[in-house]
Amino acid sequence: MRNARLTIAALLAAVSFVLAPAAFGQGLDILVTNDDGIASAGLQTLAAVLSGAGHNVTVVAPADQQSGKGGSINTDVFTTSFIPIVRVGPNQWAVSGTPSDAVNAALNIILKDDPPDLVVSGLNEGQNLGKLASNTSGTVGAALRAALGAGIPAIAGSVGILFAEAQLEPPFPSTAAAYPASAAYLASVIAALQAEGGSSLLPKRMNMININFPVPVGNWDGVAFTKLGDQSDLELPFFDVTAGFPPFFPALPVAPSCDTVGVGGFCLASIGIGFNTGPDTEKDADTDAFLADKISVTPMDGDMTAGNKASNDLEDILGGVAP
Repeated sequence: MRNARLTIAALLAAVSFVLAPAAFGQGLDILVTNDDGIASAGLQTLAAVLSGAGHNVTVVAPADQQSGKGGSINTDVFTTSFIPIVRVGPNQWAVSGTPSDAVNAALNIILKDDPPDLVVSGLNEGQNLGKLASNTSGTVGAALRAALGAGIPAIAGSVGILFAEAQLEPPFPSTAAAYPASAAYLASVIAALQAEGGSSLLPKRMNMININFPVPVGNWDGVAFTKLGDQSDLELPFFDVTAGFPPFFPALPVAPSCDTVGVGGFCLASIGIGFNTGPDTEKDADTDAFLADKISVTPMDGDMTAGNKASNDLEDILGGVAP
């Protein structure tokens, strides 16, 4: 793994450089989207910073909160016949659908005749780490929709949350405080990719980059170039409410337990919260970097094919099985 130390002073120097519109030549046409909704502070901060860096930014995002939708699409169109798209600003559109719907609306309708050079999804409120989160995250899902569905390079950016701040008003102030510096780092990343001069912005063998920022921003301890972890730092397990899930819930005798319910009956499930503290079973995992207060930068190709050796092994076993 290649590590790059990044002090706050160095970051601020990079920010002041990248905010000059002509820093690396022509600005890009960038589509900004997310899964927290078009009014979210992370998205609006990101759009403003990228515009300030000289890019032509168009925002097309879900009209409301769509976290955890992964790459799902809105199939209600088969019964309602349409999905509303509202122009909420000069270059901003709200789509009544999922993050992938927003990307589809942007690429197939709004920007059909002038596709973007890059799609940036974020800044998400909450980290998206590990293999499981990357497959369920609407932030990552929107980036993959652009990269795999349209061949447009993409970046997903997420800022961590501290659950101890959940009860504050407004909640998660450390996350909000990290948005400007996180957006500035993404602008610096884009400038560096432009400076490399590649025709597709991203290096070969990757379709997108998944970047996660720990909080608080004052604790940043450099950058780690990582792989998706086998674990997630945050687990949201289902549980049978009659069994209880300390310390969040007592036993609730409002329904039979799920292992005893009869046919036609019902039981109740809820979601708990669990935390992994590492180390991850994957070497150079993004989860471990994040827990060490490093910005994790993970290249992704979106290809879940197991690879040639696995294909050959499977053919050895199943090749003689006739249909």
